[in-house]
Amino acid sequence: MAELQNLTLEPDEDYRIIIADDHQMFRDGLKNMIHSKSKMNVVAEASDGKELLSILEKINCDIILLDLSMPNLNGIEALEIIKNKYPKIKILILTMYHENTYFKHAIEKGADGFMLKTEMFTSLISAIRQITSGDIYFKNLTDKKEIPPVLQEKLKPLKIEIENEIEEAISNNEFIIFYQPVFSMNDGKISSLEALVRWQKPNGEILSPDYFLAAAEKSGQIRKIGKFVLINAVKQLKQWRDIGYTNISVSVNFSAIQFECGQIIDDVKEVLEESGIPPDKLRVEVTESLAMKDVALAKNIFLKLRDLGVTILMDDFGIGHSSLKYIQEFPVHGLKIDKSFIDSIENNNVNKLLTQSIITMAKHLKLKTVVEGVENQKQLETLRELNCEEVQGFYFSKPLTDKETIIRLAEE
Repeated sequence: MAELQNLTLEPDEDYRIIIADDHQMFRDGLKNMIHSKSKMNVVAEASDGKELLSILEKINCDIILLDLSMPNLNGIEALEIIKNKYPKIKILILTMYHENTYFKHAIEKGADGFMLKTEMFTSLISAIRQITSGDIYFKNLTDKKEIPPVLQEKLKPLKIEIENEIEEAISNNEFIIFYQPVFSMNDGKISSLEALVRWQKPNGEILSPDYFLAAAEKSGQIRKIGKFVLINAVKQLKQWRDIGYTNISVSVNFSAIQFECGQIIDDVKEVLEESGIPPDKLRVEVTESLAMKDVALAKNIFLKLRDLGVTILMDDFGIGHSSLKYIQEFPVHGLKIDKSFIDSIENNNVNKLLTQSIITMAKHLKLKTVVEGVENQKQLETLRELNCEEVQGFYFSKPLTDKETIIRLAEE
């Protein structure tokens, strides 16, 4: 899911940041996000590489967020000059390009991280945490491409170290679950709670999935983590039901590895039998892109899950490549509309029209609609106008601990 995980990852360090990007609107949005959700401070902005070099002559900084394609002096050229002159400054390259060539050149020239601009507002804090600790950040850039040779040896020890830490965390029960409420638009009450895994370090620090999920998926450790979430989320739901909260359900996300290995059917069947909860109170969320990766496999698994009686939601809907034909064929119960459609929906007619089209289509197919990423009153009013059924987002509630969830439920 696309939630603002950076709210749980605010670093204690008061980093001084310079943003270098030729788009004023992007700089403003990034600066506002940094100042509102962290202790870091944007001390200067630059619209091109030459201006950035001039600023560095006058202002000290710890981190530069550097656009790859700027006029006068581009990001790669500026990067090389800065790293030679100011080697201690950490530089995170920002780009709209997936190309492996850009990634390779940036790392070869000394970049500490390489991030797609589409991820900035959900993963920036975790990226800064990673590069300031000496690691390289390159999430989601080389999933389908070979990692450049220049990085292979450098990343090998880091990969082993992270995998060892994750295995130790699993053994020490350091993974915990937070629950983010989903609210009904009919009565404004909590209708479901999405189970979100976190890593609580021995020192009390809580890490979001941005820090460990990619490594756990590549190593296969996500199977253990995913099963832990499923078992404990259902166990927690049973406890809530036992004290009278019988109308709520719980949502669990499945990763690609869990989905493709087919183990989820047996896991779901087992937890349902052991807990005794009504099967429809367990919501299984699978992303649209994952379902479209292997349509035949997805359809088969969905059919088996439906036979078990669970509720199936297609998550992050709208950003994949599914057609109406496949939506009709997939035996799902609802669509969870991706957050990207909700951003600026109150004053973006295109986003509003697209969201309205999805909701209208879903109603014709008798599918539930859930919208994630709601962050303000105007977005909520627009979604009410479009007859959305359920909403989720930080406007209503951040992810809660089990104890905080009970308090929230008691307030209704």
